[in-house]
Amino acid sequence: MGDGDSSVTEWQVLAGIEAATAEFPVETELAGEPILVFKTADGYRGTEPLCPHQKVPLTSAVLMNGDTMLRCSRHHFIFRLDGGAGVNCTGMKLKTYRIREVDGRLEGALPENGG
Repeated sequence: MGDGDSSVTEWQVLAGIEAATAEFPVETELAGEPILVFKTADGYRGTEPLCPHQKVPLTSAVLMNGDTMLRCSRHHFIFRLDGGAGVNCTGMKLKTYRIREVDGRLEGALPENGG
């Protein structure tokens, strides 16, 4: 079935994003929740739109470490894009979402185990 885990993951089309022309990060919704979608070296990744520290918008956050981590521009807290664990802010977690491109459209999957 294509991506190996499609039988256990419900993918949903992310409305309003043209993958080829969008300026990332781009805001959208997944299952009624606001998310930010980033274009990374390996494809796409979604996060909650606000840093869990002080709810600062992550629209100006910086991708780093080969696009595997995200640094909030306010206090420079760093989160792993695979799972959302805080790197220099132990105990904090950023909700992350898997995003894939299918025929030019982006689809997202709700996080397993809440993030």
